[in-house]
Amino acid sequence: MGFKDLSRFNDALLAKQTWRLLHDKSSLFYRIFKARFFPNCSIMEATCPSSASYAWKSIIKGRDVIKRGAIWRIGDGKSAHIWGDRWLPQKHSALVLSPRIDVLAEAKVQSLIDEERRCWKTELIDETLLEFEATLVKSIPLCLTEQPDELIWPHSANGAYTVKSGYKFLQTEFQNQQLGQSDPLMLKPLWKGIWGLNMPSKVKNLVWRAVKNSLPTKQNLVKRKVLNDDCCDHCKMQQEDTRHALYLCLKLEEIWLSVQAWNQHSLRQIKSFVDLMGCILAENRDLELFAMVVWAVWKRRNDMRVGKRGENLPNLVQLARNRL
Repeated sequence: MGFKDLSRFNDALLAKQTWRLLHDKSSLFYRIFKARFFPNCSIMEATCPSSASYAWKSIIKGRDVIKRGAIWRIGDGKSAHIWGDRWLPQKHSALVLSPRIDVLAEAKVQSLIDEERRCWKTELIDETLLEFEATLVKSIPLCLTEQPDELIWPHSANGAYTVKSGYKFLQTEFQNQQLGQSDPLMLKPLWKGIWGLNMPSKVKNLVWRAVKNSLPTKQNLVKRKVLNDDCCDHCKMQQEDTRHALYLCLKLEEIWLSVQAWNQHSLRQIKSFVDLMGCILAENRDLELFAMVVWAVWKRRNDMRVGKRGENLPNLVQLARNRL
């Protein structure tokens, strides 16, 4: 019937004020807030002390929406960090996932630009980033004259933030976090990759359920009021969601560290299991073996929950290879 979620609509309205502070620097609104709250930096770098006013805390809440959805249009590369900022020319996956290089860990995109010739340092990019990300970066056009980086909103046609596009972004973000919800256009290649695996149907079905976040992990069982505690039974340290149960648990480190293709810092930084599987597929990291190991890990976890003796962890990868 067109009713809006008032909480997310309010966040979209607050984000509009943050956008004004970013782009309308001649207004009285900007001059007052600039002098009071961020005199020596931009709104994106401003802090929010616990004693801050309700108005400023609200602006910061709107800024979080901009941070999650906006991307940097690269000019001189002096504003966007290589790692941690959204600047790749993709609406949904704008963060660099390549492993951090120590000498460039806190570097800005400027480090990848030849300032005299106004072109990308292709050799450095190829050495620093994964192949698919290096190709994306080298496809970004650079202006012949030095221009500042600009934060744009990729969810609207002209790159400017609107409350309507912000609310739509927040709704999509919320729906993608729900059980069984996903964007079919974004996930179509992943579904095709999973169901095209040359392995038993039970393995493909398990991986599909894991990507859909429909496995009975302790976190999901708590949400459904089956359990009261979602702490992992193995490490006793973190909540057991799908990503933790199948990949991030400290007890499973020796499995994933034993295969070079999966022993990457960038993979451990990915926020969800669906993104992890998408990265494994996109970068050709032996998806079939990965899926078989995931099935073995889940089977071992279930065996141990009912008192059975599970397979020894060091043997799981070799057993998966044998089954393949």
